[in-house]
Amino acid sequence: MTAEVDGLVAAAGQFVDKSIKIYQLCKRLRQIWRCTRGAESMA
Repeated sequence: MTAEVDGLVAAAGQFVDKSIKIYQLCKRLRQIWRCTRGAESMA
C-alpha cells in the first residue's frame, strides 16, 4: 500500500512541477508578446 501511495505522490509532484513550468513559460511568452505588440503600436 505505501509503495502505491509513494508512486501516486511522486506522479502528482511531477505533474505539479510540469504545470508550474508550463505556466511560467506562458507568462514569459505573454510578456514578450505584449512588449513586441506595444513597440509596434508605438511606431
